[in-house]
Amino acid sequence: MADDASGCTNLKRLLPFAKKAFDMYQKHQAKKAGDGGDGGTRGGDGLMGMVGGLAGAAGVAPPKWMSTNIGGIGTDADKQLRKNAAASEEAFVGAGAAPGLEVWRVEALKPVRQPPFPAHASFYAGDSYILLHTRRKADNPAALEWDLFFLLGSESSQDEKGAAAIFVVNLDDLLNTKPVQHREVQGAESDLFLNLFGGSIVYMDGGVASGFKSATPEAYAPRLLRVKGANADTVRVSQVPMAAASLNAGDVFLLDAGAELVLYCGSASNPLEQRRGAEVLTALKDERKATGVRVDGEAELADCAPFWAAVAGGVAAPVAPALTDEVDAAAAAAAVAAAGPPKLFKLSDESGSVLITQAAEGGPLLPADAVTPADVWVVTRGGELYVAVGAAASTAERLFVVNRVEAIAEAVGLPAGARVTFFSRDADRGLWNTFFE
Repeated sequence: MADDASGCTNLKRLLPFAKKAFDMYQKHQAKKAGDGGDGGTRGGDGLMGMVGGLAGAAGVAPPKWMSTNIGGIGTDADKQLRKNAAASEEAFVGAGAAPGLEVWRVEALKPVRQPPFPAHASFYAGDSYILLHTRRKADNPAALEWDLFFLLGSESSQDEKGAAAIFVVNLDDLLNTKPVQHREVQGAESDLFLNLFGGSIVYMDGGVASGFKSATPEAYAPRLLRVKGANADTVRVSQVPMAAASLNAGDVFLLDAGAELVLYCGSASNPLEQRRGAEVLTALKDERKATGVRVDGEAELADCAPFWAAVAGGVAAPVAPALTDEVDAAAAAAAVAAAGPPKLFKLSDESGSVLITQAAEGGPLLPADAVTPADVWVVTRGGELYVAVGAAASTAERLFVVNRVEAIAEAVGLPAGARVTFFSRDADRGLWNTFFE
């Protein structure tokens, strides 16, 4: 054991020299390519030989990922993200030190701490976010525990999603890999995430990359929000086009014109949608000291001049009939049923490539002795994905798992947008343990 520790220490001492050598090597290869030389396969062999030699001098094996095809590692984009990850430590200073919710938005591929939400949670479809929820343990109030979320807006760029994944791993490291991590996708958020905000989440168009600037109510670009959902777990608030064609009698809509608000409750909307709409209306009124009215049904809406002035140029238009929520609910139930019993997959790169293989399939539970600590393990249950990182997994492997989770989901037969929970090396694995006998 002592020899292993000494070898790791020696390798760490060599890493700065390895980086310098790697940079020099890349410049050399670029020059060779410019001169018509071969910067291809032999370059890879030379680099591997150099890293292997450094590791051999330290008396340890080279990192496993150096001989694999883990996508993106070693590229210019990957190096920039890792540089940003190192710089992100300043943005995370003090994170998780006290109970509460902290939020960062990825801006120019860097995490930027956000002020507390004034009344309700507002996110932009074009952005990615990191959220850290710190609370006291129920059985030991003197100790803390954490849930770490990264929320990916539906229009967020791949670069922003990749950066968010790397920042999550970095923040997880700063908290000694104790948080349980959750990947959240707009429109398919977990109950755990929604409960942070009492279910009142608003998604708006645009994002930091689109040049969004906070506006005062007097100089506010009007927007139309739709409140829709068949039950408490599926009610969502999202922005829709400012047009009469966006309306239907089965949902609730909120015209947000900054200083003036109009809540329209469709005649066939359900009580949950109406309540959520009223909550958002009240929150916006309190936040901006704005005026707001509620209209019920299509007849009252037809007489609401302020609404139609913003939505249809002052001309009232017919409202489409209700859309059925039951169709979405039935499809979701069918997807869960089709997922079948829980399955266990092993993700390993020992062969030289990242391979995902099925290791077990359970009735209600999986065999307890199927998991070893050296690899990454994936459980699928009820259409959701649960990932446990082995104690011996490297940082590179952890980054790969978090950043390539869509590919992993598809490889195990789930949609790319499936809900994902990650258990780091020292995270509380109470939920994970319930999957096994």
